[in-house]
Parts: sequence; C-alpha cells; structure tokens
Amino acid sequence: MLVRSARLFLIYTLEAIAVLMALAIFAAAALLWRLASGPVDVDAVVAGLRPAIATALGGEEARYGSASIRYAPDSRALVIDMRQLEVDGPGGAVLATAEQVELALALDQLVIGRIRPVEINAVGGVFTVRRDGSGVVSASLGGRTAQAGDTSGDDAAGTVLARLQRARISGAELRVEDAISGLSARFADAELALERDGRAVQVSANAGFLAPAGAVPVTVELETGANFDTMFLAFSAQGLVPATLGNLQGVWGRLGAFDVPLDVDLVLDASRSAGLRAVELTLDAGAGVFRGADGALGIESAHVSASLDAAGGELELRALQLDSERLRLDVSGRLHGFAGYDNLLPSRARYELVLGAGELILPGTLQGPFAWSRGAFSGRLDTRSLELFIDDGEAEFLDVTASLSGRLGLDETEEGRRPAIRIEGDVDGVIRKDAVLALWPVEFALGGRDWVEANVLAGEARNLRADINIPAEAFNAGMLDDEDLTVSFDFSNATARYISTMTPLTGLSGSAVLRGNSLSLTGRSARIDALEIDTLFVEIPRFNPRGAPARFGGEGRGLLSGLVALLDQPPLNLASGYGFDPQTLEGEGAVRFEITRPMLRDVPYEDIGFDVSGRFSGAAGPSGVGEVRFTDGDISFQADSAGLEASGDVRIGRSLARLEWRERFQTPEGELGTRVRIVSNADARDLDLAGIPARGIIDGQIGLDATFVGNGLDFSRYVVMGDLTDAALVLPANLWTKPRGMPAALEMVAERSAEGGLEISRLAVLGDEVDIRGQASLAADGLLLSAGFERVIVGGRSDLAISASRPDGSEGPLDIRISGRFLDASDLISNLVSGRLFSGEGAGAVSLIADVETVQAGRVRYGAVGLALESDAQGLQRLNLQAALPRGEISLAVAPQPDGMRLLSARSADAGAVLTTLGGFGTITGGTMELEGLLPPAGTPGGVQGRLLANGFRLEQMPLLARILAAGSLEGLGSLFSGQGIDFERLEVDYAFADGLLEMREGRVAGPSLGLTWTGVVDTAGERMNLSGTILPSYGLNSVLGNLPVVGELLTSRRGEGIVGVTFAAEGPFDATRVSANPLSALAPGVFRRMFEGTSALRELDALEARRREEAAQATADAPRDSSEDADDSAED
Repeated sequence: MLVRSARLFLIYTLEAIAVLMALAIFAAAALLWRLASGPVDVDAVVAGLRPAIATALGGEEARYGSASIRYAPDSRALVIDMRQLEVDGPGGAVLATAEQVELALALDQLVIGRIRPVEINAVGGVFTVRRDGSGVVSASLGGRTAQAGDTSGDDAAGTVLARLQRARISGAELRVEDAISGLSARFADAELALERDGRAVQVSANAGFLAPAGAVPVTVELETGANFDTMFLAFSAQGLVPATLGNLQGVWGRLGAFDVPLDVDLVLDASRSAGLRAVELTLDAGAGVFRGADGALGIESAHVSASLDAAGGELELRALQLDSERLRLDVSGRLHGFAGYDNLLPSRARYELVLGAGELILPGTLQGPFAWSRGAFSGRLDTRSLELFIDDGEAEFLDVTASLSGRLGLDETEEGRRPAIRIEGDVDGVIRKDAVLALWPVEFALGGRDWVEANVLAGEARNLRADINIPAEAFNAGMLDDEDLTVSFDFSNATARYISTMTPLTGLSGSAVLRGNSLSLTGRSARIDALEIDTLFVEIPRFNPRGAPARFGGEGRGLLSGLVALLDQPPLNLASGYGFDPQTLEGEGAVRFEITRPMLRDVPYEDIGFDVSGRFSGAAGPSGVGEVRFTDGDISFQADSAGLEASGDVRIGRSLARLEWRERFQTPEGELGTRVRIVSNADARDLDLAGIPARGIIDGQIGLDATFVGNGLDFSRYVVMGDLTDAALVLPANLWTKPRGMPAALEMVAERSAEGGLEISRLAVLGDEVDIRGQASLAADGLLLSAGFERVIVGGRSDLAISASRPDGSEGPLDIRISGRFLDASDLISNLVSGRLFSGEGAGAVSLIADVETVQAGRVRYGAVGLALESDAQGLQRLNLQAALPRGEISLAVAPQPDGMRLLSARSADAGAVLTTLGGFGTITGGTMELEGLLPPAGTPGGVQGRLLANGFRLEQMPLLARILAAGSLEGLGSLFSGQGIDFERLEVDYAFADGLLEMREGRVAGPSLGLTWTGVVDTAGERMNLSGTILPSYGLNSVLGNLPVVGELLTSRRGEGIVGVTFAAEGPFDATRVSANPLSALAPGVFRRMFEGTSALRELDALEARRREEAAQATADAPRDSSEDADDSAED
C-alpha cells in the first residue's frame, strides 16, 4: 500500500511539472511572438534590464532617454534600441555617450543569465577606452578586461565579447586613455567596422586624430586569423605628431619625444609561427623638434622607405635620409639573415649599407662638424646585446679613405650602458691636424687632445694604422689605457711646440705611435730657427691623469748665438736674464738637448727640466771682464734645470786662456749664481783691454787665475791671483822695479758694494823683495773712498804703513796718512824738479800727513820727515815739509796769498844737501840756502818764479865748469876741482821754472878764487842747455875796482863782475854740450867785454818771456768776468 502511494505521488508531481513547463514555453513563445511583431518598451517588459545593458557596454551603470526591445529571429538575439545613452564606469566616470545604440544580446546566453552581445551599432556620441595603472582595461563596448596576458578562460572579463560578430560605430568621438603608456588621444568622426568570423577578426577604421594644429587623418585596416595566429595591418596617417599623443611613458616615451609631423604608410603581415612575413614602410617627416634628455634637436626633414621580404629573408632599406641640426644622413642597403626572433621582430641580422655624403655635429663632444663623402659597410648586428659588427668597412672623410673592421656596442657598466669600440684598419691619404681634432672628442683623453691641439701647429701624416679596443669602462673613466688604442703613422713637414713660449720645430719628418695614454715619436731633419735638428724624439708616458713628465730631445747643429738665443726665450731666459746679448756670440758646433715638462697647459719654470750639452768651435763672446771678448774658443758646455757649466780653451786679447763658466739657476734671494774663472798668461796690452792700465808697468806675461762671481755678467765678487815671476815690473814713481825671473805674486779679493762700488778686502803683492798688503774701498765711479795698507815693504825702497779715508764723505777730501821707518823718495823728487808737483792741474781734494823716520832722496838721507799737504780740484794749495839733516833742519812751504798766488819758501841749514837733492849737484857741500818764489793760483798753468840765495858752500867736482875753465885757459882753477874744491861765499840767481824748463837771469856766484856770472836756460825735460856768462878768476882781488863808483861800472860791465873776465858759452844736449870761451875778452874792459859774449841764451830767455806774457794775457781774456764787473759796466752805459 505504502509503495503504491509513493508511486502515485511521483506520477502526480511529474505531471504538475510538465504542465508548468508547458505553460512557461507557451508564455515564452507568446513573448517572442510579441517582440518579433515590433518593439516593446523596455521598462514595460523588464524593469531590471538596465544593469544588463551596462554590463554589455562595458560599464557599471547605464542611463538612456528611451529604449525599446525586439527579437531578431535571424540572429536569435534580443535587440535593445536605446536613445541618449550614457554608460558610467568605475567611480562614476562616463565611459560612453551615444545618440543611438542598438545592442543585440544572445538570447540563449541571456536565458541563463549571461550578457553576451552579438552585434553593436552606434551613431554619434563619445566612446572611451581606458587602461588603469594595474593593466585593467575599461571600454564602452563590452565589460572590463583583465590585464594583458590573463587567459583565465570563460571567467575572464574578455568573454563578455566572446559572441560579438559585428560592430559598427559612425560619427562618434573615440577617446583612448592609457595610464601605463601615458597615451591620451581623441579621434573625431570615427568610423569603425568590425566583422568576426569564428575567431578571425576584420577591423576597418578611420578617424580624425585631434591635434593642436587640427584633425590628423588616420586609417587602420586589420585582419587576424583564428586566435590571432596571423595578422595583416595597414596603417596610414598624414601629419601625425607623436608628441601630441600625450605624456607618453616607458617605451612609448621615446615616441613622444618627436615633435615632428609624420606621414606614415605602414603595411605589416605577420604570423605567430613565422613572425613578420612582409613589411612595407614609407615615412616622411617635416620640420620639427626632437626633445631628448640632452635638449632639443631641430629636424628639417626625414625620409624612410623600407620593405621586408620574409620569404627571401631580406629587409630592403631603399632610403634612410635625415636632415637635422646635428646629423645629416643618407643610407641605403639591406638587412638579411634574420634570427633570434622576439615575438614578431628578429634580434639578429646581417647588413650591407651604403652611405652617401653626410655630416655629424656634436657640440661639446666634437670640436666641429664631422663630414664624410661616402661609405660602405657590411657586417652583422644584434639588437638584444646592442652590438654592431663591421666585417668590412670603407669610408671617405676629411680627404682620406679609411678601411676598417671591428665592433661597436653598448656594454653594461656600473654606471649604465656605455659605448664599446673595437676597430682596426688603415687610412689611405694625407691626414692633417684638423682631421685628428675633428674625430677626437673634446672631453675625452683630454691631456692628449690638449697637447695635440696646442703644440702640433702643422704637418702631414701618412700610412696610418689604427688598432682601437676601447672598453665601455673607459668612457666612465674619461681616459684610455695604452692597450686601448694604438695608432701608428709616418709624418712630414711637421711644425710643433715643445714649450709654448719657445720657437717651434719646423720641417720635422719621422714616425710616431700614439697609444691610449702615451705617445712615442722619432723625427729627423728639422729646424729650430737657425739650428739644424738631425734627430728628435718625443716621449709622453701618460696623458691622463694630467701632469706626467713628457720628454722632448734630440741632436742638432748650428750657431752658438742661435742656441743661446733659443735658451734665452721664456721661460728659460738664460741670456738676457744674465746680462748679455746672444747676438754677441760667435761659433758653431753640435748640441744634444732634452726637455722635460709636465703635461699641463700652464707650467711654472721650476717644473721644466732640461739637459743641453754641446761643443762649439770658433767661439767668441764677452769674457765678463770689461769690454774684452774671448775669441778662437773651443768650448764644451752642459746645462740643466739646476745650472750651466761651460769650459774650454779661448783666446783673450793676444793670450791663450782657459775659460770656465758655472751658472746656478733660480738661486735664492741674495745668493749669487754665476762663477767665471779665467786662467791665462796676460801681458800689458791684454790688461789694458780689460781696463787695467798696465803699460809702462808690466813687461812680459803674468800668469793670471781670476774668478768672478755674480749674477750673469753683473759680477759682484772678484778673486784675482797673479804669478808675476815671468814679468818685469816698474811700479809708478819707480817705487819698485822687479826684473824677470824674480818670484812675486799678486792677490786681490774684492766685492761689489750695494752702492755699486768695490770693496777690496785683500790686495797684496808678495815676493822676495816686496810685501804689500792692504784693503781699499772704491765708489761706483772709481773714486777711492778708503784704503789701508798695513805693510808697504819694497826691498830697499820703503817700509811704510798707509791709510786713506774721506771723513766728510765721498764729496770731501781724501785724507791720507803715511807712517813708517823708511822711504826712498828719489823718484818723487823728480816730480818736484819737473814742476809737476806744482802744476796747475789738480788730482782732487787731498789732505796728506806723512811721518817717516828716514827718507832717502838721491844721495841725501833725511831724518824725522814730516809732511802736511792740502790740495783741491784745482791743485796744490798748501804744503809744509820739515826734515832733519846732520847740519841742521830743512823746511819747505807753499802757502796761498790774498791775491790767489802761492808763495813758495824754503830754508835749509845744508845748501849742498838740498841742491844735491833738487838738481843732482852731488859735488856741492855745506852752506845755507834760502829760496823764495811765486806760484800761479792753483788751477792756473804756469811755473814758479823767484830768487835763490846760498852762502858758504864748497864746489868740489863739476865737469861742465871744468870744461868752461879749460876753454878759458884757466887750467889752474880747474885743477882745484880734483883737490880740495873751490869755496864760494855767495850764490844769487833769479829763476823761472815751469815744465822742466829752468830760466836763469843775472846769476852770479862768488868766492875768493873764482867768480861767475851767467844767464841762460836749462831744459831738464829736453836734456839740453843754453848758457852764456863770464868767468872771473881771483874774484876777491879782481872785483875790488868793480866796487868803485862810476869807474867800476865802466871796468866791470855788470854788478858782480871784475876787471878781468873771460866770456863763455855752453849750448847743446846734456851728453854733447858745446863749451866755448874767448880768452881775449879778458883784455877788454868790462864795458867792452859784452861785445865778446854770446847772445843765443839771452835771445831764448827773451823769447820765453814774451811767450809767457802772451799766455798770461790770453788767460786773462779767456777767464770768465765777475758779475759785479758786468753790473758796473752796465751802470756806466
């Protein structure tokens, strides 16, 4: 029973369900019949359909002004026709607006609650496509899609459009916003048609991209195979400016840098399995700007025309042309051998490219435009590793042709990717400096580039071979290692500097190797001014870091003046800085030089090293001693940054000498850097040339060893050693006479004072018979300021101490003090006898005081001699001499008178000694003497005139008088000279003495047995005489009648004569005097005796007197007149 009841319940239940299903089917059929009959208001049918519409259109909420719904049997879809539609997305953002939208939803999916549009038709309005930062896309045509790469099947948001078969949009605005790429674009009047056949899609679209300058036509044709396994794309745009697509980011950011209008035609055919099968691209760019990280780059135009033949495996680059402010490029060629595909694009390929004329401008990197005329390159490239391999390359640029191979890449470093270069090749043609600098980056390996730019002035390089292997890290360091670069070449006609301020090398030829951080160069046949450079080398061990010492050197030939002139250029200044002119040098020879200097732009002198050596023959130049030059020199020298040493055999004057010159450079303040030593045998003429008056003093050669110390030719310390052995010497005033062979030496040590004078710390003459030692100080003009000779010992001539000073300064008189044991003044007396002591010309202001124990004057010795003398620039003013003789004292004085004349007076208790001293009358003894005379004012030419008196002396031997007596037949009186002599009681004579000429008038001498009168001239300078007079025998008796009035005058002729007298005359040279006498004159009375006297002596006296008066009158006329006299004359007028 129970079983039967359960069974009946199941049957009734199933029947009820069947009835309900039948009712539902009937109701649905009735609804479809109604919808198929015409549109039905949506809200009247299903009030909750709005969310389904929003979902179908890709939003979260849909609003519309009105909507109707109908059934489309052919597509089995429910069609909703909406007007004034708005669809909001997340957050209420409006995704789309449209005037009219027809949305067909798959009915079979709608029944089970799924929204699957099968067709969408829209007219007008705005449609938006957005992608947020997480990659989620929001679109107004079908739900939210997952991030790219999300393939989660039916549950993915992309399945909303899985049943879509066709879509059409016309007259609408399309907005595309991408938060990841930064793309923001608006397209007006968009026309979009989408057809879907299974999984194949065909899209056709055209619109006007809204740009600031207006709408840009854009056309897209897209066809895809099932599951996007194939794709055909045709894209065209006219005047598209990528920079207006928004603030593009990522890989799209590079596209946004182009603010350039582009005309693009792109056709692309690809498949997932084969990749790109064909590409056709034509691109033309107008004037615009590329804005990169380093600034804006102006572009004038660009053109690209290329096609890809995937079947043939070749990309033909028909043209790649660019004209911009930095780059002008013209490339054509092909790429083939594609491999390493990444999605659609290969990463590896081979290339063959041809370059037309072009130009590269990189301000701050290259110094100017780098232009090329043509090029051809082949090799391979790898975009994944960013490498370009050159198997064979040739380019013509800067008048040369380069053949090369290698690799260019962008390698990873700690600071990012940097260029890596490995190139090797040859360059055919002449390379000049401008070509090197044009290719050398201005901030790369700066030390080497700076050196080339500043110091290579001209030249031509050939046969260049380059081996370049620059790693990427070198660009971070900004410098190269030697192994990074090797460039070898030959060069000719080069002009280069070694120091910027010195004369460059010219005409240099040779070869060089430039490495990454060093340079080696060898050259030949160059010139530096007049110097011929035979060989040359340059070694720069390091360009970077800067400051490494570079070496420049070589060997050459030329003139000594040229070499010194070169070394005189800044910064060395080795000639003018030391006081002599290089052009004063002569000689020629060979030189070796080496200069070391840091590789810096500005180098101080002390950091420049040099080493110069050489040997010159026929050398001549200043010796450093006055105006004396050395000649015929054979000189070797060596100079470096510390100093100079030169030595050799030269001729100075007529004598051979050894010259040594040592120079220390850059001496501290106050130190002397020059030392010159001259070793020579010099004679008097050589010394005269040196400014040392030696003629008349030295006869023969002196062995000199002289050292001069100073700065350049400005000497301030002197050491002179002289060997006087082989020379005969006669010191002034015959102070010392040394024969040849007698050993003697000269020593002098002196220094230049701060005022320019000379301080002689030691002056000595030493020998067997001489010992002179002292010091002296001279002013800059040679004026003696002071002297001190503690020993003036000359064998048999002097034993004195002499000092001199100027207490009143250099303008005051020279104060001389002489003291000592002995002085032989015989030769000094000759000055007095010749009249030079009293001459008008003065030797300057002098005050002399002497105190000598013994003075020898000829055959007379004086004791306790004291002398006081004063003179000025005009001459002698005062003199006071006191001396002692065995018979008594002697005095001599000169004193000025009120009228300017000077009074000479002398007194002696021994007339014979004084006359012997003054006149050499060695046969006169005894007697007293008085002498008076007048001298002209100091400074006025003229001699002394006066009167001499002597009493009580004896004349023992006088050959001239003996001859006169013999001539007068008075042999008896003459015989007295050979016995006890003849005594005279008195001698009187009026005299005038000047310039060695003694004039005597009315001279008479009288004694018991003999008397004489005379008149005449004795010329001591000319060593001649002219005398006439009368001999008076038995003068005591003979003169008695002469004393009677009237009768005596008739009988004696003149005062002092007697009745009997013999006239005589003595005329001629001292060594051949003619003596004559007239014995008959003894018979004539005195008044007639004059008829027998000669008149020659008297006439000469009269002539001398007349000349003296004429000279005095002329001197008076030439003398300047007193201003008071001129005033008186004017008053009289």
